[in-house]
Amino acid sequence: MFYTGCAIDNTQRIGAAISRDLRSWKRVADKPVIRPEEFDWAFCPTEGGSACRDPHVCKWGGEYSMYYTAVTKQGKACVARAQSTDLVNWVDDGPAYVSSTLAHCESSNVQEIGGKFLLFFGGHHEYWSYVVSDNPHEWPNQEPVPLKKGITAMEVISRDQKRWLVAYFKLDCYRMFLGVVDWSDARPAVQEITSSDALLQFGISSPAK
Repeated sequence: MFYTGCAIDNTQRIGAAISRDLRSWKRVADKPVIRPEEFDWAFCPTEGGSACRDPHVCKWGGEYSMYYTAVTKQGKACVARAQSTDLVNWVDDGPAYVSSTLAHCESSNVQEIGGKFLLFFGGHHEYWSYVVSDNPHEWPNQEPVPLKKGITAMEVISRDQKRWLVAYFKLDCYRMFLGVVDWSDARPAVQEITSSDALLQFGISSPAK
């Protein structure tokens, strides 16, 4: 389990814990596994608050990638990346995506479709947005493509070819909702699910009443 640790002054780091039963957890090390104060590219004062949160881990080939919210020394919002072969020891790879307009790139995650890698994040004028790359290590010089306004923290639950079942939170009520994204559409967007029948195509049936 990867998590954000926050000091009293709001300075953030990313830690890791391990469990054999999903109930009792133990830290894997005395220090956080991601410590941006050690990175020459990162804005990370030791007091007064700094961004290092929302870890998302993927495996591409034989290597793990962790993506997380950070800020560059120049004050630019970014999604940073670290790499690992064992999930315990991480090597910094710097910013994978740097925004020219956002304060923070929140709750990022990476998904692969059709040989392309989509980096999703919130914060783009209240939109949940994405950028596209051939390389899961970097998304240079791109403007985000909006997917839906007023939501954040979208995660993919299931896929039916180009149709994805997703979960997300609405910013105006902080409740979780389900939706569908169809990547065969000319302008893909998150369509909110209002009936349990829409879950059948993903092999999810309603509980018996």
